[in-house]
Amino acid sequence: MNRAVYDVAPVELRSWERVRRYAVPRRVIERATERRLAGDWRGACAAAGVAVEFTLDGVAREHGRAFAEALEDDLSHLAPDLLRWHFPRILNGRSTLSTGRTVRLTAGAPVLRVLGPRIPDGPQTLRLVLEPADTAPPEDGLREDWSELRFLWDVRRAGDALSFYGDGTRMPFFHPDGTLLTPAELPSSAPPLGDAVRFAEWAAAPGGLPAALDAAGIKAREVPLDQVVRRFPHVPLLAAAIRRRGRVLLVDDWRPVFAEASGDGTPLIVRSDDYRGGKTPPPLPGPLWTLPADLVLLRAGLLTPDELHPLVRSAYFPARGPADGPAGPPDPPRPAPVRVRCRSEWHEMRPADGGFAMPHTVDEQRRERAMRAFGGAVTGCFEIHERWRTGRGRLPKGLKAQRTDLFLRAQHGDTDGVLDLLGHGVDPHIRDARRRTLLHLLPCLDHARLLPRLLDAGVDLEAPDHGGKTPLAVAVAELGTTDLVAALLAAGARIDPVDDEECSLADLIDRWRRTDLLDLRARVAAEHPDAIAGYWSEDG
Repeated sequence: MNRAVYDVAPVELRSWERVRRYAVPRRVIERATERRLAGDWRGACAAAGVAVEFTLDGVAREHGRAFAEALEDDLSHLAPDLLRWHFPRILNGRSTLSTGRTVRLTAGAPVLRVLGPRIPDGPQTLRLVLEPADTAPPEDGLREDWSELRFLWDVRRAGDALSFYGDGTRMPFFHPDGTLLTPAELPSSAPPLGDAVRFAEWAAAPGGLPAALDAAGIKAREVPLDQVVRRFPHVPLLAAAIRRRGRVLLVDDWRPVFAEASGDGTPLIVRSDDYRGGKTPPPLPGPLWTLPADLVLLRAGLLTPDELHPLVRSAYFPARGPADGPAGPPDPPRPAPVRVRCRSEWHEMRPADGGFAMPHTVDEQRRERAMRAFGGAVTGCFEIHERWRTGRGRLPKGLKAQRTDLFLRAQHGDTDGVLDLLGHGVDPHIRDARRRTLLHLLPCLDHARLLPRLLDAGVDLEAPDHGGKTPLAVAVAELGTTDLVAALLAAGARIDPVDDEECSLADLIDRWRRTDLLDLRARVAAEHPDAIAGYWSEDG
């Protein structure tokens, strides 16, 4: 990996690498694009995991036909997959969408907004709403204004990114065809601030941010700049944004960082301890002052131009020729064989037929199963298989990577990718490090396609995860749909289990305010009243 990209911890780059590899699967992009080009904006949103919470007829009744027609024009040019590509992420080792985040897409009133999910590990669904301009953000949530950043979601403006971050001909660090500038082509001293592309290139050199801030006229008051660096600042954009907007929240972290313009107009970056501006100012949207993470990943060798979203690829690199194959994040690779230590030898294990192919006879495998059934210890290949199916113990590096790949695809709703891997022979009984099976991940996936496959393979409906939650309990607690809950019940899932926190299904329904599951709560109360702890009950 080329580390000549800021002084950023590898975990931050790896988080973004996972976002780009898993968060917006290529087939999601293709389906959303096909629906959009067919004039079906609502179908495009559904394909990209964006729930639309209004109807145009309702908008016309409330706000008039002219407003509804203008809104429909915007919606017909909305690329929901591009919106998902750019939506803020949690990071810090995660790759999921920012929770409690609200993004404003349009100016005027009422406004088109996109809401992030409520919890980090649940369904990665975005919500598209139409609200009065003064609607309060969710509790503990942040609101960003992208109405000036239409290239992040509007296909008519996607190409504007080249002028916003670059100079209209190329992006920082790259030629117009997407090839990297050589070290000799990068500036070795401070260019004029007006030459924003070369200034951004100079500022990104390791250790170069303090000098770049000073050259841009930005004063930093003893601020731990690592909080700023790991967001990949585009210093010319940052200076302009502070001068234009005044007081803003720059970094929303455990120790927030603010920016403001002093009395003489000098941009300042200050810590929360030094901020004297009264109530917390609005956040400065990341895209207004940071380099796209895509550019940083490309320069670090963690991404290729052809793995970008096609609209991003064509906007950033207008002179790049057609891709050799489909553009976008790659489909899952066929799992490769992995060498493991088995007693005194090295053996090769590979996923096959829902298990592992390994160099052991049928009799050897039968003996090991019998030993395990009687409580004996298994070793070598058999021990690895046991760890794969229980989630307990360490896996060889190659198998751990394959497990991570599968569960990240599941977390981001890539049902196609999960089914591909099962079709390649991956064991459907696999568990992750939290001891969750693929049944536990169904809130994030298309259960209608995947649940029958898992049930036919015999995956345990009552398997507890690390916290004692069954797949049904996770579906309740992590905002699975009522259809998923009904499907699990129809498959025979029990309603009496209690997790390690002594929570029954009824308690989880109360805790997460699942008013859509009150019938299930009533059933638990009638059939298993002693299981209910009542911690979150209004009657408790």
